[in-house]
Amino acid sequence: EALLCAVGYVVAGTDELLRAWSTVFAKHRVERVEVPLGFELGEYTETDYRGIADYLAPLERLLDGLRPTDGSMRWRYLDSSVLFEVSRVLEAPYDQFVERVDVSQGISLMADYLGGRVVPVGQDDQGRPTMQAERNIYLAQPNYLAFWGGKPIDVCKIELIEYGPRSQRLMWRTIASPNGSAAFDDGSLTFVAEGQDRTRVTVRGRQLFTLPPFWQAVDLDRFPAIKNPLVEDAYRRFFTATFDNLEACYEGRDFRIGRDPEHPAAPLPTAAMSALLDLARRWLAEQPLADRLRRLERGAGTDARPVPDHVDADGFRHFSGDEASTSPLSSTRTYLAAWQQFADEYTAALSADWSRSMRL
Repeated sequence: EALLCAVGYVVAGTDELLRAWSTVFAKHRVERVEVPLGFELGEYTETDYRGIADYLAPLERLLDGLRPTDGSMRWRYLDSSVLFEVSRVLEAPYDQFVERVDVSQGISLMADYLGGRVVPVGQDDQGRPTMQAERNIYLAQPNYLAFWGGKPIDVCKIELIEYGPRSQRLMWRTIASPNGSAAFDDGSLTFVAEGQDRTRVTVRGRQLFTLPPFWQAVDLDRFPAIKNPLVEDAYRRFFTATFDNLEACYEGRDFRIGRDPEHPAAPLPTAAMSALLDLARRWLAEQPLADRLRRLERGAGTDARPVPDHVDADGFRHFSGDEASTSPLSSTRTYLAAWQQFADEYTAALSADWSRSMRL
């Protein structure tokens, strides 16, 4: 059992390491997901949706009082969360931009988006969504936290969308995080006409993501000279990629990370090992080894040496080679029995772990 546990820990650790590696260095290999909404629509009324703008207003006033760090970003801490604003001017006429880039789908256009669910709740006279419920899943943020067990960001939101003659705005408020990865992930995405040929895209928000236990223990709040540059760099990287996605969407280029579940990549080592062990288990069950072991158990004594067919004049013993008269060494018998038990137990444990991971 100790060996089985040790092997299980090694395989699980290897699986997590490979997932972390893909999160940081091979995002095209990460599987996209489809998930249910995660909450009941009836729990929230139109008043809840309409109140999102009022909820965000004091946060935006705090941002308005900040000086941009370099003209495109400003941020500060609010308690333990990060309050931020990032913007970019795109070389795209506003009317063409909003025709090609649906603001109501803005969250799914952001960097590291893996999938989710969007359910319209209200529409305007033109059939555009004005209220909607959404669940969205992203890679761990910042990505490198995946190496320390950082969870994918999984949040449920209610959203309000406003359309003006020269601006559009998506606002959201987080109401739940099914995997406990976020306490806050509230904000807005705004498209505003900037002259005749350009569009300014601005993201404002308040975020507080759950750190892995290691980094909670380190407590970087004690070292602001280290934490602050890390925070700013993480937001710059994420929203640089987000604005690149918006430009790609406008230009009709592919920008999604990951792969569709119906186009699987090569199996993970854990899946391959599980399949091989299952094949080994079935092969051992189909071969006459089990019958042979049972015969050995019935005929084995303190001295289970085989009986020769005859002994010649010189004392040499002769055996016919008949399978029934030949007994494997006790160590071989023990090894085969142990391997079969290991294969059965490990396959069952791995299958159970795999099933649980697919339900998360």
